[in-house]
Amino acid sequence: MDRPPVVVARLADQLKVDASLIRSYGRRAQTDRASAPGAQYLGWRPAGAMELKELNEFLLARAMEHDSPSLLFRLGCEYLISARVIRPSPDTMVRRVVHAREQAQQETYDRLAHELTPQRCAELDALLVTDASIRMSRLRWLSTGPVEASAAAVRNEVEKLGFVRGLGADTDQQLRQSGGPGESH
Repeated sequence: MDRPPVVVARLADQLKVDASLIRSYGRRAQTDRASAPGAQYLGWRPAGAMELKELNEFLLARAMEHDSPSLLFRLGCEYLISARVIRPSPDTMVRRVVHAREQAQQETYDRLAHELTPQRCAELDALLVTDASIRMSRLRWLSTGPVEASAAAVRNEVEKLGFVRGLGADTDQQLRQSGGPGESH
């Protein structure tokens, strides 16, 4: 693409960059976005060590809330836009999302390890076994919502609530310790 010399000179003057940078921009096999003319002028900065560290922390916090890799990728890109940081390569972003998900998995385990008593593990394992009385696993039963508005559907949902309460899932040790909901007075 031919760039009119007058336009190149004026743009270079406005951006305070050498005109040869603008003339050669886009002619290389791969243009380095971090050195793109105008990025600094527009307030954008390359993703340096500090920016990538902050991105990692952001992704870890989101990975504790969400497990979807595509959502984490999108949220990471939106974060970089809001911070006016030039996005690193998609490969770099994917590796950081994978790392954040691995860290979140470990953090989740660390937070719940004290709850995973042998009895609790047996109860969780039992959720995966087909229960002859309902002809499906308890996990599938719990995750299947009502399909009609009827007394039988309401009774089934109440049975689910009773089952979950029987497992102790309606109590939260940390909330009781901090005086939050579920604390008995």
